[in-house]
Amino acid sequence: MLNMVNMVLILLSICCGSGAQLLLKIGGRKLAADGTSWATVDAAYIWSPAARYLGLGLFFYALGALIWMRVLVEVDLGLAYPFVGLGFIVVAFASYFVLGEPLLASRIIGSLLIAAGCLVVALGK
Repeated sequence: MLNMVNMVLILLSICCGSGAQLLLKIGGRKLAADGTSWATVDAAYIWSPAARYLGLGLFFYALGALIWMRVLVEVDLGLAYPFVGLGFIVVAFASYFVLGEPLLASRIIGSLLIAAGCLVVALGK
């Protein structure tokens, strides 16, 4: 059943996943800026700034998955899963504002279509 609590949990899970994407991207950039490759990562790397971002990204992925499992206990998968598409919207806009990545017209139009689809699913009986 899609009630207000479950809707909030769905959105929280999506925000965790989207935040994880941003943190992993930032961590990857820091890793590349340090001149470190995945092949040369050693124990000292754990304390580097890049590792903090990557670790937080993994943490938020895990948190989002736990929240998502809670949602699936009460909400049909066919009803809940389309809302995962909102993550594409969050990431597109957050990438623009946080990472300075381009926000093309095609991404905005695609985001509007995703939002419309989620609205149809949410309002459907």
